[in-house]
Amino acid sequence: MAYDVVIPAAGLGTRLRPLTDNSPKGLVKYKGREILLRQFDILENYDVNQVILVVGYHKEKYYDFLKRNSFNFVVKTVVNEKYDKTGCSYSLYKALNYVRNDFIYINSDLIFRHFAFSKILSHREHNVIGLRSLKNNSETVLQKVELDGNIVKRMALKLEGDYHYEAVGPIKFSLDSKDIIMTKFQSIDSNISKKIPCYSLFGLCLDKIDIEGVLLDENEWSEINTIEDYNANKI
Repeated sequence: MAYDVVIPAAGLGTRLRPLTDNSPKGLVKYKGREILLRQFDILENYDVNQVILVVGYHKEKYYDFLKRNSFNFVVKTVVNEKYDKTGCSYSLYKALNYVRNDFIYINSDLIFRHFAFSKILSHREHNVIGLRSLKNNSETVLQKVELDGNIVKRMALKLEGDYHYEAVGPIKFSLDSKDIIMTKFQSIDSNISKKIPCYSLFGLCLDKIDIEGVLLDENEWSEINTIEDYNANKI
C-alpha cells in the first residue's frame, strides 16, 4: 500500500532558538544532518507515494533543500502564508486537501529509528500512533494519553484523572480519517482552530476514529523541540 505523508513544517520554531533564528526547525542539523533529511532517509525505505510538506517560515530554504536532494517519492510543498499567526492544525488542514491515500502524520521535529516506524506501518490496524510509557519515565510537554485497552480513549495537552502515556508519533491514518479530521477542524471556533496543536485536534476526533496505541522504546525516538532536547543527544 502506498502512503501519503503529511509534515507540517511552517512554524517559527521559537523554542529551538537560536538554532532557528535563520532556519526552519525541520532543517536544523542534528548530529550533522537535517531533521527532515533524517525523516526522508527512513521514508525512502517504505512505499510512499508523496510527502506533503507545509512550509512558511524561511520557506525558500526548504525549496533550496529540495533542489539539492532527490528522493524516490514526490515532495509537494504547500505554503502556509499565515505561519506566524497559526498553529500546526491550520497547516495540517491545508495539507489534507492533497491527501489521496492512507496517510502518515509526522511532526517536523521528530527523529525516529527504522524499527519504531516499522512498528506503526506494519501494524494490522489502520489508525496507529506511537506512544511512550510514563512508567519509570518523567512527564514531558508531549500530549497526554489515556488508553482503553490498546485504543486511545483521551489525548490532550492536559488530562484529569489517570493516564499513563504520552503521544510521540508518527501516526498512521486511514483515508477515511481525513474527512473526519477536516470536518472537526471546520467545526471549531476560528480563534481556537488557528492555534490548536495537531494532536489536540486528533484527540477531538476520537469519538469517530479508533486509534491504536503502540509503545516505543525511549531509544527509538527523539523530539527536537527545545535547545535542551537538542543537547540531550538522545539518539
